[in-house]
Amino acid sequence: MSRRHFAETSVREEGQPVPRYRLVCGTCGCGETLGRMNFGQAVADTQVPKKFEDKGWRVGKRHDGRDDLCPACVNREQEARRRRLHVVQSEECVPVAQPTPISSAGSAPARPAAPAAEKPREMTRDERRLIWAKLEEVYIDERAGYSAGWSDARVSEDLGIPRAWVSTIRDENFGPGVSEDVEKAMAEAKVLTAEAAEFRKAMEALTARGAEILKRADAVDRTVKRIETAIR
Repeated sequence: MSRRHFAETSVREEGQPVPRYRLVCGTCGCGETLGRMNFGQAVADTQVPKKFEDKGWRVGKRHDGRDDLCPACVNREQEARRRRLHVVQSEECVPVAQPTPISSAGSAPARPAAPAAEKPREMTRDERRLIWAKLEEVYIDERAGYSAGWSDARVSEDLGIPRAWVSTIRDENFGPGVSEDVEKAMAEAKVLTAEAAEFRKAMEALTARGAEILKRADAVDRTVKRIETAIR
């Protein structure tokens, strides 16, 4: 491409034509002029672009000026380039998942199997005999159940063994966890609790009804007093 040539153009200032060098931004269309400074043509072709670049312009190589950029468009282009560079650098920092290695047979190696859940420990004969002996000591009979202060939980804590084992031995060989008297008392308590709730609702309804009756009675009493006052 041949060297770019900068020709003078006439610009009117205060009504008079003044020779200037002029650039027009190839992006936004804004323009700026530069005084001729008595440049000769050879000097103008080298000094004019330098003077415009000192003002922040980017002087292109095309003779038609399509790639000239004003300072504002230069700043916007640089900012856009910085944003693109930041995005690229951020993407480069993202760790890439490593591919699963392929075995020589052509298939991916099998994943290690998850460890199987540990099977609960079973009761030994000695532990069974120990529980049995303790229950014979603290369990009265099927009707009375445990003696005072004892339960499956306390036997389990006392022997240092799972409560479920105590419950199994007691249920299979001795009787229920609570006595018949306790079960009967608990059933009666549930019935009494339900009756108390119903009684409470009835009392609340009666209280509300009584308040309404008293209110109406007060209104009637005031009316009667006004009538009596009027007929005296």
